[in-house]
Amino acid sequence: MTMRVFHPFLLSVYPVLYLLSKNLGEVPLEHVMRSTFVLVAASACLFLILALVSRNAPLAGLRTSLFLVFLFSPAGLEELEARFGALDAAWGLALVASALTALALLAGRLVENWSRFTRVLNVGAAALCVLPLCQIGMYLAQPREEAVPDVATVHPMAVDAGFETPPGTLPDIYYIVLDAYTRADTLRKFYDYDNSEFVAFLRRKGFSVAEKSFSNYTHTRAVVPAVLNFEYVDPGASSAGHESTDTASLTRRTYHNKVVSILKAQGYRIVNIMSGPGFVSVADAERIRLKSPREFTNEFEQALMQMTWLPSLSQIPPTGSRSERQSVDRELVEFAIAQLAAQPETPGPKFVFAHIKSPHAPFVFGPRGEPRDLRLRYFVEHSPLELRTYMQAYADQVHYLNVLMKDVIERILSDSETPPVVVLQGDHGLRLFGSRDVEETCLTESFSILNAFHLPGKDGASRFYESISPVNTFRLIFDTYFGSSLGLLQDRSYHTSRDDFGIFRFADVTQRVDSCAPLWRERLRGLRE
Repeated sequence: MTMRVFHPFLLSVYPVLYLLSKNLGEVPLEHVMRSTFVLVAASACLFLILALVSRNAPLAGLRTSLFLVFLFSPAGLEELEARFGALDAAWGLALVASALTALALLAGRLVENWSRFTRVLNVGAAALCVLPLCQIGMYLAQPREEAVPDVATVHPMAVDAGFETPPGTLPDIYYIVLDAYTRADTLRKFYDYDNSEFVAFLRRKGFSVAEKSFSNYTHTRAVVPAVLNFEYVDPGASSAGHESTDTASLTRRTYHNKVVSILKAQGYRIVNIMSGPGFVSVADAERIRLKSPREFTNEFEQALMQMTWLPSLSQIPPTGSRSERQSVDRELVEFAIAQLAAQPETPGPKFVFAHIKSPHAPFVFGPRGEPRDLRLRYFVEHSPLELRTYMQAYADQVHYLNVLMKDVIERILSDSETPPVVVLQGDHGLRLFGSRDVEETCLTESFSILNAFHLPGKDGASRFYESISPVNTFRLIFDTYFGSSLGLLQDRSYHTSRDDFGIFRFADVTQRVDSCAPLWRERLRGLRE
C-alpha cells in the first residue's frame, strides 16, 4: 500500500500557524490567506517537479520538506549571524544547504520502506502543527468585545459631558510619540549620555519637562490606548493582582478612541502620521505614511519573510551601498518627521497624532545621521560587548533624533498662527535591561520616559507636575482648554508582558518603579569596571 505524501504541505503551513499564534488578535484573516496559498502552492510546485525528475514521490516529499526546514530556520540563522557576521553566515547557510541536499540523496539510497518512512514524516509534521492550532483555537474560543462600527457613536457621553468650545481660535494640538525615548537622568545613568542640552532647548521654547515621569506600561500597544482614552486599559486592575486584555481589544481602543471623538465634535481635523506598525492608527484621520518599496506585502508577510534566510543574504550589499531594510527603516522615520514639520502650514484646527519609531531599535542612525544597521533582540541574554554596543547605538540615535526634533519644534512653534499645544512623549524606555519576568527587570530603565508639554496661555503650566504619566495627558489638556472636569488619575505603572495567546498581563509595580532588579545592578557594575 502506497502512503500518501502530505508532510511537505503541513510544513509549508506551519510557519504561518506559528507566526499567527504569536500575533493573535492583530492579523486580519486576508493577510494570512495569501501567504498560506503562496507557500502551499510553491511547495506543491516544487514537490511535483522533484517527483517528475526522481519518479519517486516519497523521496520528492522528503526533499521538499528538507528545503522548507532549511528555509525557515530563524534560530540557527540568528546564531550564525551573531557568531560570524552576515558574509560568513551566508557561507554557513550554503554549507547547511549542501548538508541537507546530501541527506536527501543519502536517504534515497538507504531508505527501503518508503511507506513507513513517509508515515513517520506525516505524523511528525501533523504533530508540529498541533500546538499553534490549539493556541489559535483557544484564542478564538475566548469571548470578544464587539467592534464599534462608527467613531462618532463610540463615546457620545464623553463628547457631551462638560466639554465647551473655547472662545477665539482653537489651538492645534500635537501628540508626538517618540518610541522608547527615556528620561534624561536614565540616559545619563544607564547610557552615559548627557541630554541636558536638549532638555534646556525644550524649556527655552516654553515646554514644561517632567523630570520624574514614568510610563504606565512597557508596551506601545497598551500606552497609546491609555493616553487616547485617558484611562487605564485595565481599569479593574488592583494593586495586588494581575489583570489582562487581548491585543485586539487594545488595537480597537486605539482606533476608536475618546480623544478623536471629542476633538472631532469640537471641529478638529484629525491627522495621523505613522512611521511604524499599523496598531497606532486612529479612525476618521488623514493617514500619512511613506509607501515603501515593500508595500506590496503586508506586515504579516514581511514578518514571515524575516523568518527565512532571504533577508539575511540581502544584507550583503555591493561595496558602498546600504541594505534595503536599513534604508526603508530610515526613510520611514525621516518621512514622518518631515511631514510633522510641515503640518503648521495645513488648515486647522487640527489634532496631529504622530508616532515616530525612534529612538526605538533598530538603530539605523549614527550620531550625525550616518547609516547604521543594528538590530536588537529583546528579552534575551546579551554578552557585555553586545550590551555596550546597544547602549552606545541607542545614545547615538537619541542624539541624532534630537537634531531632527529641534527643527520640527522650531517650525511648529514659529509657523503656527495660534500658539499650539504640543506633547513630546516617550511611551516607554528602551527595555534593554528588561525581561518578561518582572522580578528580573530593571524597572526604572524600562519605565522612565521623556515627557514634555507646551501649554500656552491659560493655566496649563501651573497644572503640570513633574511626575505626570501618559494616562493623564489629555485629562490635563481638556480640563485646561475645553472646560471639562475630568480631573487626574493616580499615576500608576504596570509591568506588561504578553503570552503566546496574544494576551497582555499587567503587574502593578507603582511602589517599586524606581528600582532595578539585583541581577541588572550587578551586570551594570560589571559593565563599568
